[in-house]
Amino acid sequence: MVHGKGHSEADEFVVIANHEARNAINDYLADRSDSAKPLFITARTYDGEPQQMSRRTLQRIISGIFSRAGVANIGHKTMHSIRHTAITNAIMNGASLIESQAMARHSDPATTQVYFHNINRQKDAAERRIDYNKSK
Repeated sequence: MVHGKGHSEADEFVVIANHEARNAINDYLADRSDSAKPLFITARTYDGEPQQMSRRTLQRIISGIFSRAGVANIGHKTMHSIRHTAITNAIMNGASLIESQAMARHSDPATTQVYFHNINRQKDAAERRIDYNKSK
């Protein structure tokens, strides 16, 4: 189940990914001996059973990934940051508002439109037009 942001209940598990990611997910799920067990587990066990990975552990993993990517010191990075990154990357690579809205599962296109405005703000930043080397 996926607990989507802004949704009051869990939705069906839906993954739309490229074929490499889809194959990796399917391989991982096929290797699991018991689908009732937690999807993400730790090395710790309780009575011989694997334990579900905590949110804190997932957050440490995500922080490490952002750190290795060189963006750890740019704002607070969370698990939710991956969602923002995916939506932004889709838009930067040509996804339309409708496509991005569907990917983000936003009910209101205005919510998705914010991503487009942020990208345009970065590309067309007024600060880039200031020339401090220009003599008067």
